[in-house]
Amino acid sequence: KVKHLSGGQKQRVAIARALAKKPELILLDEPFSQIDNFKKNSLRRRIFTYLKEQKISCIVATHDKNDALSFADQLIVIRNHKILANDQPKTIYNTPSDKYIAALFDDVNEFVLDGQSHLCYPHQIRIVKESNQQARVTHCYFKGNFWLIQVDFQQQQLYIRHHDAIDIGKRINLSFE
Repeated sequence: KVKHLSGGQKQRVAIARALAKKPELILLDEPFSQIDNFKKNSLRRRIFTYLKEQKISCIVATHDKNDALSFADQLIVIRNHKILANDQPKTIYNTPSDKYIAALFDDVNEFVLDGQSHLCYPHQIRIVKESNQQARVTHCYFKGNFWLIQVDFQQQQLYIRHHDAIDIGKRINLSFE
């Protein structure tokens, strides 16, 4: 009986019930939120592949960047009942109009350089041997296949994606994409 299942199992049953009806349109609200990471990625790929193959339109309300970036054909960002962005996921990711939108996808840096305000993701800042842009490492966070390096740059906090940890206090040179 469904009442004896875990939250993730109940979620999968609900999705299966909805798909069994072969709808023309399906609405999914945080469809993978109760499902553990071990099953989530595989299930997500299978469901969205199935929906596209069967030409079933799908509207997904999600806070999960993996749902939005990897599987959406069209992405609408809504905040306080107002549409902030409506475009293809790649376009919104690559050219976010503000920090709120960029922060939906990754850590985001908002900083002033040469009197101009900039937004960029940690992977868009490189540590280089020489440059005029110097920073001091304040923290390192292990993220699995990379380190997120927090630095003080001209009295502004920035995050940089890097392949190795760096000693706290070390001075480094930066290059911005």
